[in-house]
Amino acid sequence: MAAEYVRRYEAEILGSADLAPVRSALPRGAALLCVERDRKPASAR
Repeated sequence: MAAEYVRRYEAEILGSADLAPVRSALPRGAALLCVERDRKPASAR
């Protein structure tokens, strides 16, 4: 991935989430996988 994409994703998406509790609950060496979906208006569901 492009460095700018990674920087913006970390700042705009991950920066607003408190991941410390999640990280402390995971075993050492574990990894998180972030999955997103396109947001659709309720009328389009």
